[in-house]
Amino acid sequence: MFLVLLACSDEERADADEPYIERTEAVDVGTVCLLPPPEGRSFTYARMRLGGCIDGCKQLAAASCELDVVGQEIFVHSSFRFEEQRGGNVVCPTGCEPGPSVSCTPIEHRPGKYTVHLGDASTTVTLGNDPVVLFGSDAAALEGWCE
Repeated sequence: MFLVLLACSDEERADADEPYIERTEAVDVGTVCLLPPPEGRSFTYARMRLGGCIDGCKQLAAASCELDVVGQEIFVHSSFRFEEQRGGNVVCPTGCEPGPSVSCTPIEHRPGKYTVHLGDASTTVTLGNDPVVLFGSDAAALEGWCE
């Protein structure tokens, strides 16, 4: 699920020949990497990466990620907000940058089986001593990204 929210003021849209800022947001989507706790610790760290690529004039404005543990369930909440200059004579660079990533709040848990939720998706994994990469169509390609 990819959620895009657009917000432009009337002033920004008043003249299509004038540059304006288009804002979008991707919520609870991407690839999750759960890292095992450092030796002697009981916290798991995580990173989120937004799949695909970011092109043109789009810039990451803010990103956040939080993990909540409820029993044997882990809920991942992520947000990537972008701003992009549009209209007028705006010239955007060509090419594409990999999707951005953000570190999540660490969680305390015991090793074992957990159901991990991200948006409408969920999967059951065993958390132990190895990194776990979940969700996203490019999860296999990112296998080494989170270590």
